[in-house]
Amino acid sequence: MVMPLAGRVVAAVAGGLLVLVAVSSVTVTLIVSRPVKSRLTRWVDRMVDWAYEQVAARVGDYRRRDQVRATQAAAVLLARYFIFYDMEGRLTFLRGFNNSTQLLAIQRARAANDVRMLNHIYGIN
Repeated sequence: MVMPLAGRVVAAVAGGLLVLVAVSSVTVTLIVSRPVKSRLTRWVDRMVDWAYEQVAARVGDYRRRDQVRATQAAAVLLARYFIFYDMEGRLTFLRGFNNSTQLLAIQRARAANDVRMLNHIYGIN
């Protein structure tokens, strides 16, 4: 089945609007500043700010200092990403550890039940 030209135009406009909405969402999420509730995110931001303050204080030329500071937003985003990635790995480990301990607890309960059953069968205790 062939789609008429008007249908293609409508689909292209709808697709373009979806792309614009997605770009707007990403821009608001990553670039527009707003209060941050997470202590970890605030700590990462402070550490990156401190590092940039240390570097900028040692640069005498205004243009060079401006070039250094221009990379600060990207550095904050990268630092947040790496912290998130690290935390995600730790969360995966903790979930696996919790599953292992739950399995161990179940196995120990079954073993204790088996011991009680054998004691009952053989009249021990």
